[in-house]
Amino acid sequence: MISFSLQRSSLSILCATSIYTSHSLAYTPPLSIPQSQIVTRETAVQMVYQGNIDVGISQLQQLLDNEPTNQKLLADYLTLRAHYQQFTESDLQHLKQIHISDYPSYAQIPTIQGLRNSKYFLVALAFTEKLYKQCPSPNLLLLKAILEAEAQQIPQAIEDLKLLPVAQLTVEQRLQVAYVWRITSHPLNSLNILVPLFESDPKNKKITEEYIQTLIALGNHSKALDALEKSNLSQDFPELFINLKLAIFSTNINDAIAHYKYLSNKGEPDQVAFKQLDETLDETNDLKKILTDQSKQYLMFYYDYVYALNFRKSFSEVLKYASQPHKPYLQMPAYVRHAIANAYLYLKQPQYAQPLYESLLQEKNYADMEVYSGLYYAYLEQEKYKEANELIVKIDQLIPTFIYSNALGTDKTTAPDRYEYIELQGLNIAYHNQLDLAENHFQKLVIKSPSNASYINDLSKIQRWRSLPLTAQATLRRLNGKNTIDKSTFINRLENFQALENINAWRTQLEQVEDLYPQDTSIQKSRKDLNARDKFTVNHETRLGRNTNNVGQDLESISQIYSPWVENNYRAFFTHQLRLGKYQTQKILSESYQTGLEWRSERKQFDISLSQSKRTGLMLNWSAWLNDHWQYNMGYNSQDPIPLQAIQMNYKGFTYTIGALWQKNESLSAKLAYQSTYMSDTNQQNDYSIHLTKRIFASPHHTTEAQLNFSTGTNRKQSSEYFSPATYLDSTLVLHHDWLTWRNYEQYFNQRFELGLGIYQQKNTPPLPFLSLQYLHDWALSDSWHLQYGMNFTNHPYNGQHENQLSGLIGIQGSF
Repeated sequence: MISFSLQRSSLSILCATSIYTSHSLAYTPPLSIPQSQIVTRETAVQMVYQGNIDVGISQLQQLLDNEPTNQKLLADYLTLRAHYQQFTESDLQHLKQIHISDYPSYAQIPTIQGLRNSKYFLVALAFTEKLYKQCPSPNLLLLKAILEAEAQQIPQAIEDLKLLPVAQLTVEQRLQVAYVWRITSHPLNSLNILVPLFESDPKNKKITEEYIQTLIALGNHSKALDALEKSNLSQDFPELFINLKLAIFSTNINDAIAHYKYLSNKGEPDQVAFKQLDETLDETNDLKKILTDQSKQYLMFYYDYVYALNFRKSFSEVLKYASQPHKPYLQMPAYVRHAIANAYLYLKQPQYAQPLYESLLQEKNYADMEVYSGLYYAYLEQEKYKEANELIVKIDQLIPTFIYSNALGTDKTTAPDRYEYIELQGLNIAYHNQLDLAENHFQKLVIKSPSNASYINDLSKIQRWRSLPLTAQATLRRLNGKNTIDKSTFINRLENFQALENINAWRTQLEQVEDLYPQDTSIQKSRKDLNARDKFTVNHETRLGRNTNNVGQDLESISQIYSPWVENNYRAFFTHQLRLGKYQTQKILSESYQTGLEWRSERKQFDISLSQSKRTGLMLNWSAWLNDHWQYNMGYNSQDPIPLQAIQMNYKGFTYTIGALWQKNESLSAKLAYQSTYMSDTNQQNDYSIHLTKRIFASPHHTTEAQLNFSTGTNRKQSSEYFSPATYLDSTLVLHHDWLTWRNYEQYFNQRFELGLGIYQQKNTPPLPFLSLQYLHDWALSDSWHLQYGMNFTNHPYNGQHENQLSGLIGIQGSF
């Protein structure tokens, strides 16, 4: 705030009605004032001058209580109060007792200055207007313009400035005119006044200060810094020097962000596009050294710094430096809260991001789709689907549909936020497991906007989520002709290669996009998945059961360990399998070991292994996807796991299998299989099966599938040692329900309920109904370790009798 330069003597000369010509305090008053009171007033004034400020002013206050209309007493009190202390609300009552015609001239400017310093701009302005009406002058007109500008009465201030004879004003008064032009957002007018003043006297501190402030207001920070350094006045204006450095820092941030957006739109990698911003952030160490938490600019520096770090996606540092000001986040400016909310969301702490995003909705004209999307995902990552849905509805009412132009002949255009909202609408449908509706949503959008890269990418993503990676890849080819490839397209290509098991292309694409966008979470996840292929993998499953038929207990256990992948497509494996049956009269154990090699590439798989039990066996398996909808498989096992009773009789068996899978998408599929087993006792067992699976319900936390299973088979020979019916027919309807009970990013807890109702018939036995029940817990302990356990009950019939069986299940998978 610039100080007044009006001369007190000028007011007394201009205001002929003033009865006092001296400017000193405690002069001889009119004869009507008692002499004892005069002595007391003079004593109080002297006490103030001698340093007893509070006591002296208190005595003047007591005198005023007795003589509230005494103009000289008022003048002394208000002048000293303005000089040594701040005006308070109670002091404003004294102003009502001032008579402009009698109020001493020496107190007029100090009174106005005291009101101004105490931020009572409107009161100061009202007092000045009374003086101006009493005795109009350029001095008072300038003073009036200053107060109007500071009271935000901009039009009146400008009108008064235009009436001033600038050429007739002193240098200091011209500085004040320049100050008013600057704070009324007319810095060019200010500069026109200041340039000749600065050129004629570049060492003048006041001129230099106002000149630099005006250059800052014009955004010419480099010239302002140059002027300050050449004047050698940096030490005289430390606050101005810091303000200037911070203004340059803020401007550099905005320029660097604009530069990044320009380069990013041209397809430049983040490493190149962020270079200017990185250089700006490197300069902050010097600013940190000159700023302390006592500095007025301390908060603004860290606010701008946090904002820049957020844009740079240095989210850990955002939270580190956001705590530096020691101020509650919700009391910080909107753009800082936005940065902190983004950091919390990125760092997987959505519960802290949510209230910050919600606070931004209360800011006038601040919230946009970036804020709405952030809040939406903060809800989603906390499994608050109800709130997320309500927000989707609310956004539709908050953002504009069209942008209108006043230009003649220009039609309305869709608002940019509306495009992003329509995109979020479709993704919201997908997140609710309604992938068919989501795909239909984006297909319609692509038909309407066939060149919209965002919609094409979203459609490709949904198709991949629907287990249709080739279709997703074909959709993405629509963008092959574009000159620049955006980040979403790069990521979609990457994830399509991963889904298609094209490891070479996946690895090559990942290395490319990591250089472009190293901090993108999708790319980081893809790298994590690729690195997981360099680890050992283990699987273990055990089932322990008890039944009421000829087997008291049975145990099945299988453990597998896989080596890391070699040359992208090869890995070795080792399997241990154990089967144990406790019958009424005997206990039978079968144990086998298997070592093999697996090859997998582009959704084709072949594995060969040697097994060892009582003899050495060979196992071959082949499977391949023909397209997104058809897969076939074939297998051969020279040491088939035939019934335990047959193994006890030293029988051997080998098996051929062939099968096919058809899937329309993730919610509808059919599987056919044929298996032929030849046993050394001349028995040949042929089994045929078909499984139809349909998803019948889906929501964010619940999915239900219905499965219809048919199987039939024959045995050439009926044996009394093991179960081998001449013919059988098995029909089952099974309902699977998954309840995602809890989730925290990669970790989750899912409960599976299964109910099966079926009919089974063997030759020479009547058809019998049966029931099966299963309840499982599935824990994702991390992104690489899973644990399952549960119970199963069935009363499946055998040889015309129901056999009640209760089993316990446990399984674990992981990598290390």
